[in-house]
Amino acid sequence: MKRLGDAINATQRMNTVPGFVPWLTAGAGNDFQSGQLLIKQPKILSTSLAVRLPAFPSNMNLFVNGSRRSASALVPAITKLFPSRLIASYSNFPEIFDAPTALHAADSVSAIDVNPADGQEITAVIPFFGDSAFGAALKGSVVVVFKSNSIYLVDLAAKAAGLNPIQRLDSQGKGCTAPYSVANTRNGIMFANDSGIYRLTTQLAVEYIGRKYEKRFRTKVSNLVYAMGTHDGINNTYRLSYTPTLSSSNTDAAVYNHTREYEPQSVSYGIATIGAWSTYNSVPAIGWANLNSSSYYASTSGRVFINRNTGLLSDYRDDSSAINFEVITRGNDFGDGGVRKVVRGIVSHFTGADSKGTFLVVGRDLVDNFDPTDAFYLVSAVPATGLQDTGEKKLNSIMSMINSSKAVYFQLKYTNGALDESVEIVGIDWKVAGIGPKTITQAASTAS
Repeated sequence: MKRLGDAINATQRMNTVPGFVPWLTAGAGNDFQSGQLLIKQPKILSTSLAVRLPAFPSNMNLFVNGSRRSASALVPAITKLFPSRLIASYSNFPEIFDAPTALHAADSVSAIDVNPADGQEITAVIPFFGDSAFGAALKGSVVVVFKSNSIYLVDLAAKAAGLNPIQRLDSQGKGCTAPYSVANTRNGIMFANDSGIYRLTTQLAVEYIGRKYEKRFRTKVSNLVYAMGTHDGINNTYRLSYTPTLSSSNTDAAVYNHTREYEPQSVSYGIATIGAWSTYNSVPAIGWANLNSSSYYASTSGRVFINRNTGLLSDYRDDSSAINFEVITRGNDFGDGGVRKVVRGIVSHFTGADSKGTFLVVGRDLVDNFDPTDAFYLVSAVPATGLQDTGEKKLNSIMSMINSSKAVYFQLKYTNGALDESVEIVGIDWKVAGIGPKTITQAASTAS
């Protein structure tokens, strides 16, 4: 016992050294069971030390990590993995944690195990819709924990009070498999998984936001591990940079504009109006950051870029190159897919500056080849007539005609590849008439 006492005194002396934590400590005496010698590893590590046991007498029992061991046994080192654990620091001390590698979360003030039995790992953690106001709401201490197939809410205040801090949400089996896609947006948190892009609303419901982007997402997007999401509050957009199929790095971005969500709810469907999707290419972003009205991104080349925001026409260029613009509308059957139609004209409404590089082509019955229309110029200035002052035209309406005007479905494609030209399409009107189903291919005619 003298040696044991010397060891304990030596440990106490070593503990007085600032910043020193001993690898092993030994304890015995009145604080332990009779005849018990307890050796601990107080240094907090994710890996425990390997132990070679002595050849002890038969009347002694030796336990390691709670299991009885035989004499002269070698107990290998153990690395503890906690793929479902959160660690909360002490209040006002963000660098201090209590027993983060405790075997059971109940033995630690800091550790919270988020359903470790579900076989999933934590992929992302984000505060629940920002900090609370004046400390009156509990949302400031609640975080959302994403796993690959489930979503949980964790209340840190409940953990501190000794209550159950975990609540599982009804996410319909949807979780987050793209850890960096999570971002706070309007009316919720947007995230991505293998099936599409979703939003967790303030009502704790999971909405499928990417329905209009589903086909491209499932066929063009790969390697979601490096997909980067961000919300641009100035432009009302959520951007998700991703690696296209057959590519090795992020070059494209799926962009969701939620401006239309501010419109009144649809009377016919009783649901809120969803936003619009578009794709940015040649944007090799591996990280986004927003500051005031500026948007920055880190590129795969090691450079940092900023989106132009000068208010000049030079904003519509990429370095010194033009930005190619393309809009393809859905196949329009005008409410009746069983009737062939004839289109007498297409009226396109534009706003913005002058444009000579905007073109319109028309596709019939979802074919890949589009028919051209006449070229047109957009002029923003009102010509001087002597009867009114020269000013700016708020709207340019252009009537276009097509040669092959008969089909069941019609699509429009607008393109622009000119330098320093802005294009704003605000509306489309059709001059169309039905000609009946007689010219639609009959089933009997296809038998031969």
